[in-house]
Amino acid sequence: MANNVLIIVVGCFLAAAAPAWSQIIALDNISANALARFDRARAVFDERLRITSIEDNAVIPRNHLHPIVEWETPESYSAAFLVELKSTKRTLEVLLRKEPRWQPDGDEFAGLLDDGEMLVTVYRLNLGLTTKSRPVRLVVSERALADRIIFRVVPLYFVPGEPVGIKLLFLHQKQPDLLLRVERACVGCHAYALDSAIFNCVLKKTRKAVTLQRSDRGFRLNRHVFDQFSFVSLSPDGKYAAVVKSSVGKMVTRKDLIEPFDLVYKSADIHIYNFETGTIAPLPGASDPRFNEDMPWFSPDGKYVLFSRYQVVEKKRKNPTIESMDLYQVPFNDGKGGEPVPIPNASANGMHHYFARYAPNGKWISFCRADGQKGVFARKDSDIYLLSLNDHAVTKLSLNRDGTMDSWHDWSSDSHWLIFSSKRDKSQLTAIYLSYIDDNGKDHPPIKVADERGGKTNTPQFAPPTLALETAGNVTEYIYGCFK
Repeated sequence: MANNVLIIVVGCFLAAAAPAWSQIIALDNISANALARFDRARAVFDERLRITSIEDNAVIPRNHLHPIVEWETPESYSAAFLVELKSTKRTLEVLLRKEPRWQPDGDEFAGLLDDGEMLVTVYRLNLGLTTKSRPVRLVVSERALADRIIFRVVPLYFVPGEPVGIKLLFLHQKQPDLLLRVERACVGCHAYALDSAIFNCVLKKTRKAVTLQRSDRGFRLNRHVFDQFSFVSLSPDGKYAAVVKSSVGKMVTRKDLIEPFDLVYKSADIHIYNFETGTIAPLPGASDPRFNEDMPWFSPDGKYVLFSRYQVVEKKRKNPTIESMDLYQVPFNDGKGGEPVPIPNASANGMHHYFARYAPNGKWISFCRADGQKGVFARKDSDIYLLSLNDHAVTKLSLNRDGTMDSWHDWSSDSHWLIFSSKRDKSQLTAIYLSYIDDNGKDHPPIKVADERGGKTNTPQFAPPTLALETAGNVTEYIYGCFK
C-alpha cells in the first residue's frame, strides 16, 4: 500500500468474544503506537459524529472490496480519527486525520467479507475526551454483483451543453474507470443491453445518437441524427432502441444545487430504432399526437414497452406545466405496437409517475413519484416506489430519505440490487447508492458506492458484464469521430 504504514498484529485476546485477528492501518503520518494513549473503552457517544455513507443494517455484495466509509463531524473537530471495522473473528482499524473518509486500498477488507457481517464505528481520538459515533451494522450478502455500474459525472452547477464524463465501476476496484469524457460536448441519456450501447450526444447544438454494437469483428460504431430526442432505452437483446423523438421544451435554469432546472417537453413521442436495418419509426400506441409519451423501458422478455404518458397545459403568462403523469405499457410486437394499457395504481390518480423500470425477474415495476408539474429532473421530493405485477400493490421503498431527492434508478440483472441517485448527503451533491432487494421485494438500507469531488454523479445504470465496454477501445474518440 503506497504511502501507508501497515502494521499487522496477530494474537489471541483474553475476552472470549473478542476477535482473534487484528490489523492496524496508520495513515497521514500517524503512528500506530499512538493508539495506546487513548482510552477508547470509555469513549462517549457524540451524535454529531455520524457515519453517513453506510446506513445501519445495510447489505453489500460479497464482492464489494472497497466500500466508502464517510462520516460527519462538528466543524471544531480537527484531531485524529479511528475507523474500526469489527466482526466476530477479526478487527480492522484505520488511523487518519486529513479528511472524514476512508476506502480500503488492497485486499484488507476481504477477510471481513468472509465473516458475513461487521460493526463499523468512528472514534475521534482526543486525550481529554475520546468520542465515538453510533456503530452501524454492515451485512455481507451471499450474492455477488456481477453487473457493471455506469454513471455520469456532471459539473457542480448545471449548464446546458457543459461537458460531462461517464464512468464505469467494478466492485472489485477502488476507483471507477473513465469510460468517456468528450470536451465541448454533452452526453445525456445512455443505455446498455446484451451487446449494445447508445449515447445521446450534443456538440455545438448538433444532437446525435451514438451506438456501439458488438459483432464478430469487435464493436461497430454508428451515429444517427434523430432530430430532437431525449430518453433512450435498449431492448434486452440489444437489437432495438426506444427513442423519445420530438422532445422539445422550455428549460428554466437556476444556480441551485438541489433543483438546478425545470424542463417541460411540449411534445414527445416514442420511436423504435432497428440496429440491423438502421431505420427508425413511431411505435403505434406510444406515439399519439394528443399526448406526450416519454421515458420508455422494455420489459425483460422484450414484449412490452413501459412509458409515462401525460399532457402539457399552457396558460397565458405562465410556463407550461404537467398536471399529472401516468404509467402505460404497450405491446412491442417487433415495432408494430398495439393498444396502450394504463398501469393500475400508477395512473389516473392525479400524481406524477416517471423513470419507470421493470425488474428483470418480471415481479415488479419500480418508478419515481414527486411533484412533476415543472418537469421530473432532480425534484427534491422525489421518492422511489415498487409496484407488484401480481396484485398492483404500491409500496414506498424504505431506502428513501425524507426531504431529499431519491431518483433515477436501475435494476441488476438478478433483480436483487437497486442502484439509484440521491442528494441525501449533507453537501447536497448527487451521489450513487446501492440497496439490496430480497425475494419478496423488501429493500434494505443503502450504501454509497460512488460520488465525485467537486461535482455530481447521476443517471446510474447497470451494464451486463458480457458487454465488456472497457475493451471497446477509446470510446471518447468514437464519440468525437461522430461529429467530424
